[in-house]
Amino acid sequence: MDNPKNTTEEKPKRPINPNREKLLLLSANARAFKERMINESTTANDALYWEAQTLNSIMLKYFYKVPEGMELGTFNQWKSQNCMVKKGEKALVIWGQPLRAQRANEAQAKGEQAPEDDASGEYFPMCFLFRADQVLTPEQIESKKQTKQEKREKKLQIAAAIATVATVNLDAIL
Repeated sequence: MDNPKNTTEEKPKRPINPNREKLLLLSANARAFKERMINESTTANDALYWEAQTLNSIMLKYFYKVPEGMELGTFNQWKSQNCMVKKGEKALVIWGQPLRAQRANEAQAKGEQAPEDDASGEYFPMCFLFRADQVLTPEQIESKKQTKQEKREKKLQIAAAIATVATVNLDAIL
């Protein structure tokens, strides 16, 4: 009889996240774009410039077409500023900080030594960013609330006016 503790079953692989698949494809295109720009550089400075560009910066600038200087933030970063992401807006997906770097930053913040390298250290999570034009500022949120309240009050006034209008007996008039 087999001992169930000694069996080594492989964990079923989770299906790849569609966002991750798109990001991998976008990264491959950004990498090819970067290589092409390096190869087509006419000066050493141009080649160095393109060599220094990260895949994330290339994706944001050339693929997502984010304007220079546009503020970006995660959902939670915008929320912490009391902003609200507009309904239906889609995030820009880029690569996040590798887990090893995240753990090192957390350890440093606690005053501890960074953990030793582990197998998950080179895993790059996805980062979902929203542009400033995809969010409502606290002032815009308040303005929307006031507009909705004003519309509600007008509807109530109209309903009240209709209710107070006396019905007229047309047969008595004619």
